[in-house]
Amino acid sequence: NGGANGLYISNDNGASNTYGASASYVYAYRQIIVEEAGHYDINFDWKANGESTRDLLRAFAIPTTLGSNIAAGNANGMTSTNNTAPSGWIDVANPQGKLNLQTAWQHSEKSVSLDATAYNLVFFWKNDGSVQNMTPAVVDNISIERSTFTINASVGGEGYGTIDPSGEFTVVDGATQVFTMTPWDGFALSSFMVNGVESLSQVVNNTYTIESVDVDYTIV
Repeated sequence: NGGANGLYISNDNGASNTYGASASYVYAYRQIIVEEAGHYDINFDWKANGESTRDLLRAFAIPTTLGSNIAAGNANGMTSTNNTAPSGWIDVANPQGKLNLQTAWQHSEKSVSLDATAYNLVFFWKNDGSVQNMTPAVVDNISIERSTFTINASVGGEGYGTIDPSGEFTVVDGATQVFTMTPWDGFALSSFMVNGVESLSQVVNNTYTIESVDVDYTIV
């Protein structure tokens, strides 16, 4: 899906994107090191036809501390129509669960919470050998980056003052964000709504602080 490289299932040493009539369980993975815990956006393009709940693609972030066996031939319990992943495996695909029945390129984007540790980013293909609906899985344009969130801050009511910063803007997951309210002469702050909840008690000296941004915010 652009570029010179991609990841795809093949049963003839890469000559074609096809799969055969025998059951198969295969993995492609790369270790990643998360240096700071938080939310991360995992993106990739994919397409795969396959069969219902039997021939399909999965995507996981697996902590290396689990010691999971992700060698070819080991289904890790996900045989036939069973697609329940082992405990601790983080599904990083959107939609979650299974990726198949799509012959045109699809885009998966999902924000997941990761600890500060090593993970294997894993793509798992399985097929049971009963029916072969070409083509099997293809994956491209994989990326991982720290999540961002949107904040929309404005002055409500008649607007007798200012809030700084104001408007709609994005911040990186885990960032600290400080807002300063300045009422006009003769006025005082009487209400402060954060995501629909009255939060005036959390305003100190006309200042409100979000210690670690991990969701979208609307402030009025």
